Amino acid sequence: MKKILFISGGLLIAAALVVVFFVNKITNPDTTLTNLQLEDLSGKKISQQELLQKPLLVNYWATWCAPCVEELPVFENIQSKIKDKVNLVLISDESKGIVQNFKNKKNYTFPYLLSKNKLNFSVRPVTVLYNKKGELVAQTVGSITEEGILKMIEKL
Repeated sequence: MKKILFISGGLLIAAALVVVFFVNKITNPDTTLTNLQLEDLSGKKISQQELLQKPLLVNYWATWCAPCVEELPVFENIQSKIKDKVNLVLISDESKGIVQNFKNKKNYTFPYLLSKNKLNFSVRPVTVLYNKKGELVAQTVGSITEEGILKMIEKL
């Protein structure tokens, strides 16, 4: 009986550790900016120096992600309000053709960038605000509102 309790306890501890690991991975995705190799839809490489002339607001998204697509009007509407304070870009790790096709069907004017690295996120969208040094200031996992974006920018 003690052996069964010992094994059961060990399995519960192992299961708890796995849950903690995955919850942490979902709620704290690796959004390190320095690891990204970016290009625009024309194929031009985009450097961090270009992006970080001002603080940078990034929305990591995908065309297959329904919440991502649903929040795009928020970014379209807010970009004129924040353009003097921050740069705004949307980054996807999908193929150029998929993102270009999506852009051609939509009427959004924000910059779409492609990550040559696979984004290691188990959930999207992820919206991140970086300061001019490329350091993380604020991050939201999941959909965001205009109010949420403005609150992030207030942290600068």
